[in-house]
Amino acid sequence: MNEQQDVENNSKSEDKGSNLSLYIIAFLFVTTFIGVIIDGFIRK
Repeated sequence: MNEQQDVENNSKSEDKGSNLSLYIIAFLFVTTFIGVIIDGFIRK
């Protein structure tokens, strides 16, 4: 029973890590996109 719980906990923490990196990439992409739009408005 304990071994199964350890495996489940490990897989859960790995999922959190991959989700976190996806969120960071998405956040950087969105902020860059917004920055480009604002820059475009300012230059007009």
